[in-house]
Amino acid sequence: MKLSAFRLQEADLQVAALAELRKPSAVLTDDLELRRALEQRGHLVVGSIGVLIRAYKNGPLTRVAFEKALIRLLDDSSLYLSRAFRQHVLRLLDQLTK
Repeated sequence: MKLSAFRLQEADLQVAALAELRKPSAVLTDDLELRRALEQRGHLVVGSIGVLIRAYKNGPLTRVAFEKALIRLLDDSSLYLSRAFRQHVLRLLDQLTK
């Protein structure tokens, strides 16, 4: 597996190797470089926001619970997402609601 074009940490390389070996339906990561590398290899990659959106879309999460989880994810974790992306996610949520 050629991943030298990507700046990946040792743990990322292990995730990529495991994804190649196991061929999961999706790989969960919020790391942009790892996402790009895995997508180049044909994997479906889902981040934390994607998990929240799916949980909301499929019913287990209410709109209020989604917004609380999003705020906690953005404010209380080490995950960096711009304010513009936060607004994009909320607009996407509005489209799913309608």
